[in-house]
Amino acid sequence: MAVYEVALEVGEDGWCMAQVPELPGCFTKAPTQEEALGLLPAEIADYLQWLRDCGEKAPPKNEPIEVKVMETFHIPNEVAKGATSAAFTHDLKPLTKKELEWYLRLLLHSRSRLVAYLEKLEKEFGGWGEEFFKLLRWRPSEESRSILENVYHIFTAEAWYLARLAKEPVKDWEHYEVLRQLTIDRLRRLTPEERRQKSTHPSGAQVWTARKVMRRALWHERYHIRLMEQVLQKYRAQAESHIHKKKNKFRRQPSKHS
Repeated sequence: MAVYEVALEVGEDGWCMAQVPELPGCFTKAPTQEEALGLLPAEIADYLQWLRDCGEKAPPKNEPIEVKVMETFHIPNEVAKGATSAAFTHDLKPLTKKELEWYLRLLLHSRSRLVAYLEKLEKEFGGWGEEFFKLLRWRPSEESRSILENVYHIFTAEAWYLARLAKEPVKDWEHYEVLRQLTIDRLRRLTPEERRQKSTHPSGAQVWTARKVMRRALWHERYHIRLMEQVLQKYRAQAESHIHKKKNKFRRQPSKHS
């Protein structure tokens, strides 16, 4: 049986985010700690399958999964809205060169997954036409981001994450792969000192390390892909409801020959 250590973040709203630091980006979010932990084994299994699909090493497919809470952080933010800020104990460990290369491969795999998802949507909705643009810009509510806004948010966050280390502040989906490659080129040049340093960026009080930056980048992309999937699900439900209403209206109309 594989036992995975878990770090919890509990927000001021009571919601909990559970993350598995040794599987960067693997997380669940729920109204309670118990619910978040209960969802985690299935999420870990999905993450491990993703690693296998990408050609990375992973435990045997049918190995039982158990989770163990190692630390809990209470943060002054709303976890229900995706807030996360803690520096886990795992984040504070110096990053080895071998680990760095593994993280960089995961970043490439993650961006390829995002691009493949967007290309699949583009094909499903007939390419860059009116119907596809309507989907990309549609919002489930005023407070929600559209799919396009989620994509742009991922895009702009790339520079934000790099700035935590460096102190410096399109319709073709391939542009996002180019940006990720630029990010990886910069991270690959991290010196041994940068790989072990702990710093507090001037823009906030959070503690940052190279390991935390890459964990957060992977988490961020998976989180927003999940949000985009939710938007797509709601968009399809709305479209089906609209079609159903039109059919009912047509059936109620009296025939011209009656």
